Amino acid sequence: MEAPNVKLKYLLSGNRGGVWGEDASGDGDSVVLRSTEQTADGRWHINDPALRSLSAAERRRFKLIEGDVLVTKSSGSESHIGKATLVDSHVAEMEPAYSNFMQRLRPGQDLNPRFLWYLLQSSWTREQLALFSTTTTGLSNLTGTQLGLIEVPLVDVDGQRAIADYLDRE
Repeated sequence: MEAPNVKLKYLLSGNRGGVWGEDASGDGDSVVLRSTEQTADGRWHINDPALRSLSAAERRRFKLIEGDVLVTKSSGSESHIGKATLVDSHVAEMEPAYSNFMQRLRPGQDLNPRFLWYLLQSSWTREQLALFSTTTTGLSNLTGTQLGLIEVPLVDVDGQRAIADYLDRE
């Protein structure tokens, strides 16, 4: 039996756009990850992250934690719009924030983060993102609302974990 679909927004505990902050002051600056730190295949490539001055409230509000999925929501390249990376323990240790061209998806208790990451890599989801994106001045754009409309197969968390484990092995 095929799993029914549900809109992603019902499986998230958070869906928030990013922050850019002010120019670095040299005193307590924060790492702010950009879409340039994401590869097209959803991996991290963090060599020279941006340092920005963020208020204490911004640091708390936009801090990435392990299990978050970061999505590029604005790009001039079709292969980069919607690219997604999973925040692992290594990235979380940096206590980074994320730029305003990105969207943080925080899975709720009924959504395995690795399953969500694999789902966002799939051609099925990439096709949905291409349909949802709008173009202005040569840049494709997605909103948090549009990301929330992605259709997700409603599989229980144990099934999601098993699927992600299988894909990890393959």
